[in-house]
Parts: sequence; structure tokens; C-alpha cells
Amino acid sequence: MAIWQRLPAATSDTAAHTHREHRSGLIIERRAWTADTAGIEFPAAAQVFRIRRDTYDLSDQRLHKDIVHGITNLDAQGHCVVG
Repeated sequence: MAIWQRLPAATSDTAAHTHREHRSGLIIERRAWTADTAGIEFPAAAQVFRIRRDTYDLSDQRLHKDIVHGITNLDAQGHCVVG
């Protein structure tokens, strides 16, 4: 199973975390989604994640969008699941 298939739909209301900041004349908004690794065949995997970063100018016009998917051996509390 692909990582993105384990994650909830990428909408604002399903994001586990949202952060918006103003930096260097830009607005940067980050959202993150996480899910367990059921069905993912990857040794010691605990969670899969999606991070989306949108960059806007000061008039709120989107300039750029980045989306990455990944896998980690950290659980939801940030503890490593591998001994």
C-alpha cells in the first residue's frame, strides 16, 4: 500500500497540525497529516505523514505549493519504536 493511501484527505479540517507565519515579506502556511502504518511493509515504521507548505505574498496570493510524503519510526508521542 502506498503511503498517501493511508492518510486522510488533504483538507484543512483533517490536518493534525497547522502553522502560519509571516517571514521575509511572505506568508508561509504548513499543514501536516499523520496515520499509522497498517498495511505498509516497511521495517520499524510507526507513522506515515504528509506535509504541505503553501507560500503566499502579503496580499494572500499563493506563489508556491510543496507536498511531501514520508515514513518515520517515531510514534505519535515522538518515541522511537525501534529498540
